[in-house]
Amino acid sequence: MSVITALPLHPVDVSSSDDAQQSRSNERVVSHLDVAEALAWRFTAGHRDIDDLRQVAYMGLVKASRRYDPDKGEDFVSFAVPTISGELKRHLRDQGWLVRPPRRVQELHLSIAKTRDALTQELQREPSAEDFAERLGVRPEEVWEALESHNSMQPLSLDAPLGEDGDSLADCIAEDDETFERAEIVATLAPALQRLGRRERQILYLRFYREFTQQEIARSVHVTQMHVSRLLSRTLGELRAALTEGRPVVPIHPAGREAAHPTEREAAHPARREAQAHPARRETLHAVERRIA
Repeated sequence: MSVITALPLHPVDVSSSDDAQQSRSNERVVSHLDVAEALAWRFTAGHRDIDDLRQVAYMGLVKASRRYDPDKGEDFVSFAVPTISGELKRHLRDQGWLVRPPRRVQELHLSIAKTRDALTQELQREPSAEDFAERLGVRPEEVWEALESHNSMQPLSLDAPLGEDGDSLADCIAEDDETFERAEIVATLAPALQRLGRRERQILYLRFYREFTQQEIARSVHVTQMHVSRLLSRTLGELRAALTEGRPVVPIHPAGREAAHPTEREAAHPARREAQAHPARRETLHAVERRIA
């Protein structure tokens, strides 16, 4: 006869056993919520949101209760505290820092948070950096660095008041102003524009300030539309080179050439040639040219 058949077989109610174990686990959790709460407060250091830490501590308590084995004879509180503390440390390490400081600073910050309550009760006052340094065996400068690191965990709100006048941090932040960008562009373009010929400046003025079409510009300066297109293309190229490469603008039509060839200038401007025969028209043309200049 085998050993298995020799043993008496009794039906085991697995579901009832699991329910009883779950019920005991729930009772442990409910009866030790104050332990989780105390550990959560210990890790706040007066700067963190207690609600988040309380939820993390409760999760650690549930995990500890599920893994606890009373048959090993260990007290539940002694078993649960390291588990809850580990959950809180992992949360602060992974989620608590917006700007992550060095690991040694994080660990020292946690050590300060854990020893703050005990040291406060012992000294009957708020511990100083020197007190923490003496208790933890570090330099006071390192304690100050760790204490200041909490700013990386909870940055100052833009709506936080800065003084008694009620101004917030957002009121002190400069806004983008298009006028500054425009002033910079004008200051950069001015020297290059001054080196252009009069006609080129007039064409640019009509095209980009008055928003004339090329055909309207051609009628205004008495040249063909194709000539206007070439002048615009070359002038913009010269300006672009002057701004990006620091190269001086080369006049498209040097003044000496216009002075040396008056007949060419007259041929390009039929209105000028017609005005020579009529003094009244000549005065009108001169007034227009002075206005353009």
